[in-house]
Amino acid sequence: MRCAWLLPLWLLAPFALAQETVVAPADGGDDAAVIEFDTMRVVGKRPEWVDPFAFRPLFDPDANMFQRDWNEPPSVEGVSLSGGYLMLGINKGLMKAAEAVTRLPGWKHQVLPAVARPPPLDTDQAERAARLRESGAR
Repeated sequence: MRCAWLLPLWLLAPFALAQETVVAPADGGDDAAVIEFDTMRVVGKRPEWVDPFAFRPLFDPDANMFQRDWNEPPSVEGVSLSGGYLMLGINKGLMKAAEAVTRLPGWKHQVLPAVARPPPLDTDQAERAARLRESGAR
């Protein structure tokens, strides 16, 4: 057994770590000067209450176009937490391939521009509603 020498150290460790405490005599001698401190109360700063339903814009309106388009390169810690440089390279390659696929002829983008719907009433119905509103009928 390679670790047989650890057994005596493990058994003697509690005795080696135990320290003998010396208590000063409490009979009012010169050696024991008692100092009493005032009671201290430590109170941490309360966290600011945040409304979970408050509107938070998804972008910074004060940012200029350079700040919006700038992507800070990841730190070494960020790279290691996201899988390393190999995964970073694979993800960059996949993003470039996805950009190339979207440029192919016949590609339809998944996000379509908004199209205004036709008005709910035709001209005859709108005129009738205006007449009824002016006459005060319900």
